[in-house]
Amino acid sequence: MLPEPTSGWSVLTNAEEVHWLTRQEAAEGRQVRLRGVITSALPAFEAAVVQDHTAGIYIDRWNPSLGAPPEVGELVEVEGVTDPGEFAPRVHAVRMTRLGTGELP
Repeated sequence: MLPEPTSGWSVLTNAEEVHWLTRQEAAEGRQVRLRGVITSALPAFEAAVVQDHTAGIYIDRWNPSLGAPPEVGELVEVEGVTDPGEFAPRVHAVRMTRLGTGELP
């Protein structure tokens, strides 16, 4: 389950909003809910890249509780929290809903 949003924070709904966060803001674990297509599946790293209508975003912690690893071309809705990452903000997945086959950019 996602943590309750802190007062004044809205749920981030696209990759671009996550990328615009500062390292400090991303480290605060802000809620994210976005929908996009898997453009890179990285099962060995429990990660994937999801492309929405604004940008691509690295999603990690794709653990077995979220089901089988995603495949390139799947349309998914991902819920999670932000993290500053190594060089750019990313999303730690908490929940994933598979929505069928998407259209690759």
